[in-house]
Amino acid sequence: MNKRVLIGVFVCVLIFFACRWFGFESPSRLDVLESTIQTVSQSNTAVGLSRIAKANSELVGSVGSVESNPPEVEGVTNTYSFSSNHVVTRIVIPNPEFKIFGTPKFESLAKAQFDSLTINSKYMVDTNLYELKEVFKDFPAAMKSQLLYSGIYQTAITTCTLGEVRQFIFNTRYQAMRDLEEANTITDAAERESKIQRIKALSDAQLELYKSMRQETLEDGRKNLIKLYGELPKPIFQRLLGIELRNAMGRLPYP
Repeated sequence: MNKRVLIGVFVCVLIFFACRWFGFESPSRLDVLESTIQTVSQSNTAVGLSRIAKANSELVGSVGSVESNPPEVEGVTNTYSFSSNHVVTRIVIPNPEFKIFGTPKFESLAKAQFDSLTINSKYMVDTNLYELKEVFKDFPAAMKSQLLYSGIYQTAITTCTLGEVRQFIFNTRYQAMRDLEEANTITDAAERESKIQRIKALSDAQLELYKSMRQETLEDGRKNLIKLYGELPKPIFQRLLGIELRNAMGRLPYP
């Protein structure tokens, strides 16, 4: 695989993680998100540098995610292997506040955050936050749980993450289309075919990664809502996912 293609994938992954770092994180994404991209022919060479020791990774035979818990870090290592022979390894460590997820303390923090963005906000209010609350009011288990705002906070994380991933997918496809149009103007047949293959390889690797993240985000959100309420009817989850917020609710003020 051409080195420029490999570096291109790495940069795109870093951009994705940077957006997550400065915006919001899901319960399982959290303070440290590291990436290592490798190819079959370079299985012992890491392209990226991480703030902690690089986790060991092995190529797996099919597209998928492999999770493990390395002893040197408190978190989960997700290794994605794609048909393009790229491997992405992410080490995820939970944000401190999610250690108390599902407790009255977390609920209190989530409610304070909700109020700061609605009734106590000095800026334009995203009225879709109220729409999320209305959907939860139609969910008896949520109302009985006394964890209403924890569910709203989790849903905001899920829907905003999905929105970002959708945008990345759109941008990747659009950029690939523009790049292919440019490549097709190259007169030398061998050079033209080589560039086309590089563009397709990069685009395919990016799309596979983003689609894996989309599925993982959905599963994380669903599982965490079930953790709060013991159940999650499909119609309720679909209604929640249909409400798009302008921005996430931000990090909770927990040490």
